[in-house]
Order: sequence, then structure tokens, then C-alpha cells
Amino acid sequence: MKIFLICFLILPILSHGAKFKGTKTAEVLRVIDGDTIYAKIFISKNYSVKIKVRILGIDTPEKNGDCEEEKVLAKKAKELLEKLLPKNVKLINMKDGKYNGRVLANIIANGKDITPILLKHDFVRPYKGKKRKSWCYSKSK
Repeated sequence: MKIFLICFLILPILSHGAKFKGTKTAEVLRVIDGDTIYAKIFISKNYSVKIKVRILGIDTPEKNGDCEEEKVLAKKAKELLEKLLPKNVKLINMKDGKYNGRVLANIIANGKDITPILLKHDFVRPYKGKKRKSWCYSKSK
């Protein structure tokens, strides 16, 4: 009986990642940085999970970056994302992330994918999962 109870309690935890596929509705709880939010994802009518969501296909400067230039750009990127996101969004193309217990997704805000909007700014770059380029231009020259 104890084994059954333990399995019953652990199974939802183990299958948790499998639920992050496809499209889900989410409530934006806060913007962490220019490419990551903390959101409450609605898995089903009676079940939601709070987790970090990294936007697919972009890279922005880090708030604890390698130089002052990167930190300034990181603040701009975060402020832009805060401005673009309403409280409720749709997450599409969701998949499990490989870092920091987060998921990857495109974010739809007010019916529009925000990725092309973000990419119009010089502090947002396309990202395909390879090594990140430096945001510290004076160091990389």
C-alpha cells in the first residue's frame, strides 16, 4: 500500500515535463529579463504550474553581464518585454528547456508573436541554441 501511495504521489511530478508541449494559456507573473518570464501556465482547467519560460529564437543581454554596456542593454531589453506583455498570453511551440528548470516557447501577446517585434531592436538577437556572442563590444574587438 505504501509503495502504491508513493507511486501515486510521485507520478504527477515525473510526468510534469511531458505536459509542456504545444500551446498553453499563461499568466505573466513577472519579467525576469529580456528573454525570460516567470509565468503561471494553465495545464488544464484545474491545474496550473508556475515556471520560467524562455522565449524561443532570441537572445538578449544578461542583467549580471560581463560589462557595463551589457547591463545597460539588459535593462532596456527587460523594460521592452515588460511593455509588450499583457497579463495573459498564449505560449506556442512549447518544449522542455535544458537549463534552469524552464520551458521554451514563443509568446503570443494580443494576438501577435512578440519575437519579430523584439528582433527590431538592437539589444535583441536571433538565437539558434549555439554559443552566445558577447554583448561587450569593446571587449570583443
